[in-house]
Amino acid sequence: EGTVYMYFRVGGYDLYESQESNYAKVTALVGQIASSLAVIRRPFSFTLHGQGDGVEVFYGTHYECAGIIRNALTNNLHNAVVDNIWIRQEELLRLQRYNSVIVGPNSLEEGSIDTVINSLAGTNFLINFLCIPCSNQEIIDEVGQMNDVIGSLQRVTNFEWSFGSGRQRRHTSENQDILDAIGVIETEKNRLNSALASGAWKVLVHVGTETGQTLNQVTA
Repeated sequence: EGTVYMYFRVGGYDLYESQESNYAKVTALVGQIASSLAVIRRPFSFTLHGQGDGVEVFYGTHYECAGIIRNALTNNLHNAVVDNIWIRQEELLRLQRYNSVIVGPNSLEEGSIDTVINSLAGTNFLINFLCIPCSNQEIIDEVGQMNDVIGSLQRVTNFEWSFGSGRQRRHTSENQDILDAIGVIETEKNRLNSALASGAWKVLVHVGTETGQTLNQVTA
């Protein structure tokens, strides 16, 4: 279930004049694909293949969900040419002589992909965004760990001290920093609980190049 078998190369679609509009279009497209595949817990990928004088764009998923990807591409990208094709094996091997993998919490800022592509003009590279659906048990386990942390923090939320000689006075106060931390965790916990219905993703970013210099440019 966690394997991407089927790939589609997409190109030829119309672009807007502004970078912001193009970013919004692609973001909405990926969001639609993610929402559809999250329900059935299937993976998908987004791949950039740099070829020196141009960049190919690929979307991939499990073969049983190929129709979801194809329909999303053709319905949302005007005049798009969608081909069921993938990068040749010898090309993949050549572009994975040097590799780097990025995992953990991350997000893409508007224009960040364009910046990377522009900095790599004239080079050959491979950038894969692999999105793997989380199981409900993984989400439940994560929420349980958050509850444990919240419980530990709540025990030290209040602190008190005594002052004065002879007749002591006791003062109790709340630690606002700890309360703020609990609030942040509660927000994330609520987001994860909602993901039991809508789905959540683990994202891995793989970068492959044929030279060490190009890899350093991508990961800088």
